[in-house]
Amino acid sequence: AALADPVACGLRIAPHDAGIVVDLGTPEGTVVEVAPGRWRPLKASPVTFRRTALTGPLPTPTDGGNLELLRDLVNVTDASWPHLVGWLVAAFLPTIPHPVLSLHGEMGTGKSTAAATLVSLVDPSPAPLRTSPRDVDSWAIAAAGSWVVGLDNISGIAPWLSDALCRAVTGDGMVRRQLYTDGDLVVLNFRRCVILT
Repeated sequence: AALADPVACGLRIAPHDAGIVVDLGTPEGTVVEVAPGRWRPLKASPVTFRRTALTGPLPTPTDGGNLELLRDLVNVTDASWPHLVGWLVAAFLPTIPHPVLSLHGEMGTGKSTAAATLVSLVDPSPAPLRTSPRDVDSWAIAAAGSWVVGLDNISGIAPWLSDALCRAVTGDGMVRRQLYTDGDLVVLNFRRCVILT
């Protein structure tokens, strides 16, 4: 392994040829290859994926679905529905900057439920929603383990978190000093999909 060339690892979704590959997160290692005009399940992935403790299983997709059924599960206005659908489509495009989806409303309007539902559609996790991170290091840990990061009940966004969110959705890197060294650096470079409530 030390002599081999590095291989890029995807987290849930990775680009491949003219399309994408979605890791279903199942013990069997099944993936779905999506290309223009077609999709198909594969037992062996053409790309390498990384899994974490936050990687939950996705169901195998079927033909004939209806996106309108999602409308019954999320409390959004007619004007906001296209934005939500656009966010879902963007979440499956791993090489583009992603919009941050902000769900807001009065207490009890289903923001957290909608956010957890959207996370489960793209990147199911045993912890679909998390509290606001307290610093850059805790943000990096939270964001490194999931393709979709849902932050719940955000009452304010500190300047450092605003910067971190912008870097996460565009794929820009953050440079940090490596632990237990005086001068070595670590570059945290990842692109994620973010939901805020």
